[in-house]
Parts: sequence; structure tokens; C-alpha cells
Amino acid sequence: AMATKIVEHVAHNGCVRCLAIGRKSATLMATGGDDHVVNLWSIGQTAPVMSFVGHGTPVECVAFDGMETHVIAGSQGGTLKLWDLEGGAKTVKKYYVKN
Repeated sequence: AMATKIVEHVAHNGCVRCLAIGRKSATLMATGGDDHVVNLWSIGQTAPVMSFVGHGTPVECVAFDGMETHVIAGSQGGTLKLWDLEGGAKTVKKYYVKN
């Protein structure tokens, strides 16, 4: 079978470090990049639905919760941030993970 490219776009100002697809709907995608931003996408669209700022270093990992109501992102500086998607993308929790 041959693969077909559906859409291509620039997701971040700098390298894209990570992405996650929501397992519940399979229509949402979160990306994190060197620009310290987490973007939320509707798959197939070329502009983000929401952008989450606040990390001070590149975002290394992103994940959805099982209901796709929250996104959590970890940065190179050891900070985890949890956003409530249904609450207007406000930062709900901020964690520091330092050894």
C-alpha cells in the first residue's frame, strides 16, 4: 500500500521535539518544540487550535489524559505543566522535577 501525505505545515519556530495524538478521538494532536510552546491541533488543519506558553526551555514531551480534557508537557528545564483544555487552556498545575 502507498502512503499519501495529507497535510504539511510548520508547527513551531524551531525543532519539533515531540508529539502526541489523542487516543479517544484520534482527531487531536499536541506538539512541543524548541520555541518553548505546546500547540494543540485538529488533525488536518494547518493552524493550531490553541497554543500553551509558559515553559522557559524547549518542550521535550507531551501527553493527553484518557479523556482528552488535559495536556501535560515536560520541558528540558525540569518543569511539567498541566493544561485544562475545557477551561480555556489555563495552566492548572505546575510541577518542578529536579534531582
